[in-house]
Amino acid sequence: MITELDCSGCSLLEELPDMPDSLEVLKAAYLRKLTKLPRLPTATLKQLDVSMTAMSKLPNSLPRLEELDCGGTLIQKLPALAGCLRALRVYGCEQLKQLPGLLPEHLEVLDCSYCSALEQLPVHLPPKLDYLHISGCTLLKRLPKLPPSLTLFVCSGCSHLQQPPDVAKCLEDLKLV
Repeated sequence: MITELDCSGCSLLEELPDMPDSLEVLKAAYLRKLTKLPRLPTATLKQLDVSMTAMSKLPNSLPRLEELDCGGTLIQKLPALAGCLRALRVYGCEQLKQLPGLLPEHLEVLDCSYCSALEQLPVHLPPKLDYLHISGCTLLKRLPKLPPSLTLFVCSGCSHLQQPPDVAKCLEDLKLV
């Protein structure tokens, strides 16, 4: 019974077969020719890494997903995110203009660095957010109130950011460049 498949870096791979219903982890990073995903097991898939692929769209429903990495893809819009999602990595998605208005409340990691078309973050960030990386978001003008759970906030090259957030009460490690 296959629970994990890692085909990252198989640069000649253009498509993947339908995945077994037992699959929990799919790592398909650096498949530069991969433009779409096969049928995925919605009842079991917990981790999906399609970073650095030619993907422009993600599946609509992955209700058990805990980690999603689609950094460096052509994605313009994210689908509704699973309530159990703990980590969302969309770094380098240069066509992504916005994140969902409501991020999952269990989200701990949000990396949207170098999303050069991203204009705003959701009004409310999740209460358990521990890590936020927004470097290189050149169109970002404002930040919402940062949650007290945040321990690492990385923000550099945000040239349109009008006012730095009040970070004194919530951060142990601050990186503002």
